[in-house]
Parts: sequence; structure tokens; C-alpha cells
Amino acid sequence: MKQLKSTQYFQQHAAASKCQITSHLLSRITGTILVNVEKDVKKSPKKRRNKKTEKGASDSDSGNNYDEQFPPLETFRAHVGLDMKSNKKNLEVRGYTSKRDGWWHYSHKAIDLVRRE
Repeated sequence: MKQLKSTQYFQQHAAASKCQITSHLLSRITGTILVNVEKDVKKSPKKRRNKKTEKGASDSDSGNNYDEQFPPLETFRAHVGLDMKSNKKNLEVRGYTSKRDGWWHYSHKAIDLVRRE
């Protein structure tokens, strides 16, 4: 019969110290982090014609269209956290995190993953 290897877990402040970061930062990056990302929206190949520019008027005469100065942006949310735990769902990742008595604990694997550059 195969025996399961026991994993040693460290309290959050001890794990954070090993990573040389604050315990709050460790808690944040090992959970869920969503960031808003903006990306330029591709314009259609058709260009709008400006009668003043067609007749030879300079760009300063054309009024510099607001849409050309500030192209539309598409905003979406990107997940950048390590997702090793979830406080809301009370989920932990076996071998990486464990919640005991209301406190999160981290294994060597989790610490090594956070320290990886």
C-alpha cells in the first residue's frame, strides 16, 4: 500500500518572511486578483471622409476629430493571482495551502512558487 507523504505547512507570517514580503501581500497574490486591462479596439477599414480635408484644408482646420485623438478602448478583466486559496468558497489547494483554525498556512511548494522570479 502506498503511503501519502506528509506536507509541512507554515503559518502565514512565517511563509511571508521566507518570501521576503508582507503577509498581506502573500495573502493577496496566492488568492484571486483581477485587474482591468484596456486594449485598443480595431477600427474598421473604412475611413470617414472629412470634406474640409478633401478640399485641401490643413489638419488644424479640420478640428482634429476627438475619435482620432482618443481611440475607443475595450476593457476586460484579467486574472493574475495564483489561485491557491479562496476565502469566500473556503477552498484550499492540496499540497500548497491549508486553512486551520481560521488561518491560512503555506507549504514549501507554495513558498517556492511565490519566490520564483
